[in-house]
Amino acid sequence: MPCKSMMYSVEAVSSPATNKSYQSLFSMLTVLVGSGILIAAARGASAKSNSAAIRPTSSLRRDLRAEIRRTAPAETTLSRPEIVSSVKTSTLTALANTPFVVESAGRIAPSLEALLGATTLAEVALAQVTLTSAVEASHGRVFAATMRAAATRAIKKIGFASVTILSGSVEKVRLVAENDTGKQLHAEIRGGMNGQPAITVEVLRATHEESHQILDALELALTEEGLHSSGPPTRKGSGGLIPVIQPHSHGHTHAHQAHPEARAQADGSRRPQKTNRDSSQRQR
Repeated sequence: MPCKSMMYSVEAVSSPATNKSYQSLFSMLTVLVGSGILIAAARGASAKSNSAAIRPTSSLRRDLRAEIRRTAPAETTLSRPEIVSSVKTSTLTALANTPFVVESAGRIAPSLEALLGATTLAEVALAQVTLTSAVEASHGRVFAATMRAAATRAIKKIGFASVTILSGSVEKVRLVAENDTGKQLHAEIRGGMNGQPAITVEVLRATHEESHQILDALELALTEEGLHSSGPPTRKGSGGLIPVIQPHSHGHTHAHQAHPEARAQADGSRRPQKTNRDSSQRQR
């Protein structure tokens, strides 16, 4: 029966330096475009784009929109051909100054060629949307895959070596993991293509004390694997992440306290609680 669950909201994930499955967009654009204007305008982007931390798509999308607005041409002072040229430059500069990562040149090359080849305002406007959407989609897949891999390594690191994928897509993966004592972790990993990425983990077949020990270890392992939380992970009594699990009546909710003394106080406050099933037994 489920006992405790933890919500871990992810604001960034670090990837090992040896990971060659993606490339910074800035580096790729300088190769594909080869534009002196682009390189000069985005000279400060290299350090940001080469950062080891990958941010969620939703966060970068806001930055990109702001950067495009900031670099957009003043239409009243330019001719139409000049506006088309300026839109191309501002779009590429905004993309280069936003630390996206992409899977390969092939994912964005057709959209990039359409932007560079646009000759009218309608064509360049459509090409801008198409290219930025392609970049965001590619970045989202890289982020989700990196996040899933890091979370799976963290789960295995704390002794839950048997991992089974129950369902999976780019946006969401559900899995169950079991350790050698029969305790289980049910996890749902949301990649954040269109929202906040998060990991929800539920402990089964464990007492409350054991559940907290497991979640303490997992929280540390997630950090060690490069997953950075946007706030303190929250814990609460759980009724079952997986629909087929029977819920139980456990209403206790509290924010996780990292300090051992604070956690000990929280543990003490939980001991008097009873389950509906047996008020004489410790809550499980």
